[in-house]
Amino acid sequence: MLYLDKTCESTDLALDERRDLFMLGDFSINWKSTHSDGNKIKFEQYIESCNLFQMVQDSTRSSRNKFGSRTESSIDLIIRNTPNKCSNAKLIQLAWTDHNIVYITKYNKVPKRPSRVTLRRSFKNFNLDDSE
Repeated sequence: MLYLDKTCESTDLALDERRDLFMLGDFSINWKSTHSDGNKIKFEQYIESCNLFQMVQDSTRSSRNKFGSRTESSIDLIIRNTPNKCSNAKLIQLAWTDHNIVYITKYNKVPKRPSRVTLRRSFKNFNLDDSE
């Protein structure tokens, strides 16, 4: 898969800068699938080799197949390099689409503001005669 190769290259560049990495979207690879196809195997190897974590554990899409039975898949994924800095993925079901909204909460530390330096002068022992 060409897009997966390009994604690997981009991920390597981002990880070299030691930043938080978020990748999210419809990857069209069913994470919950029990049968292994070449794309899923390559994607799992990519995630493992880059030390990334897939955050979505539930089904993100439900639809009916041509026989009328309901099928569920997990193709909308959130992939992180620092899973301890965010919550578990949550889903919101919508009535007008077959995809669920997937979201996480990122934990941030509020940066400390630099201390304010105040310059004070005391005129307690000021003598006007000394200043001339």
